[in-house]
Amino acid sequence: MTKKRSSKKQNTDDYTRLTNLNSLVSFLGGNISCVESEQLNVALAFLRSNNLESEMPPRSFEHCVSQVIRFHDPSRTHFDFAHWDARRGEVDPLWLRATVLEKLSELGTHRSILLIVSGLRNALLKAGCRWTSRRERAYREAIRMIELLAARQANPEQKLSVLFI
Repeated sequence: MTKKRSSKKQNTDDYTRLTNLNSLVSFLGGNISCVESEQLNVALAFLRSNNLESEMPPRSFEHCVSQVIRFHDPSRTHFDFAHWDARRGEVDPLWLRATVLEKLSELGTHRSILLIVSGLRNALLKAGCRWTSRRERAYREAIRMIELLAARQANPEQKLSVLFI
């Protein structure tokens, strides 16, 4: 008897996205230690335990993303960043391209730049209620498109990181 694999992907809440961002940015060369990074994870866990909603209001989530980045690099000496919450926009390839180009244009000439894309999987799931192989393919194609577009637009002298949370 073979088990059927569930194609349903459990949704990630905003607090998990922020925790993941904290962990990923700590590897990019921020100024904080592992202990401080863990303290931020504890603070995020506390916030999650006191909020029954899995999704923050858009302005709150955007503010928290910038605060996590600021926590790691308070004076923006290590990198400059732009954030796009895909749940708040259109993910059709044409609009996705335009949005990514807009976000990349926000990044200056800093030697290290960071593009953060959050909620892409959820944005693709909005159209329906189940995660299918077709949506998985669209998700992988969107990631590839964003990565290629970002790599083409970045200055070759800049260190580019693209994070999907």
